[in-house]
Amino acid sequence: MLDLFDKDENKLSELTCHLQVHRFSYGAGRLIATNKRLIFSGNTKARGETLKEFAYEGLKTIRYFHSKGLFKKFFNSQPSFMYRGEEYTLNLVVAANSEIENFITVVNKQITEVNKK
Repeated sequence: MLDLFDKDENKLSELTCHLQVHRFSYGAGRLIATNKRLIFSGNTKARGETLKEFAYEGLKTIRYFHSKGLFKKFFNSQPSFMYRGEEYTLNLVVAANSEIENFITVVNKQITEVNKK
């Protein structure tokens, strides 16, 4: 896993999830936020190894809406982001809401910093 990172790149946060774009799922993997980019790394029997990179320059902020009350039973809150015109959704996230919110805060901060330059 360490060979995924550049020499001056550090992991800031990570989520275990399925990554989906349109109706295509990359399957289970880890979405890793670094100081330079987002990296999705997965390995499934059906798809084999998957590596998808997202430069912060092309990312829009991650959105995460919480369903409340009765809606929580019927609608699953899923974080999503736009990257170069395509919407990516994080499904089956294995984390508490506080961990998801922390990940989103870290990523959105990186996006904001990159866009300041």
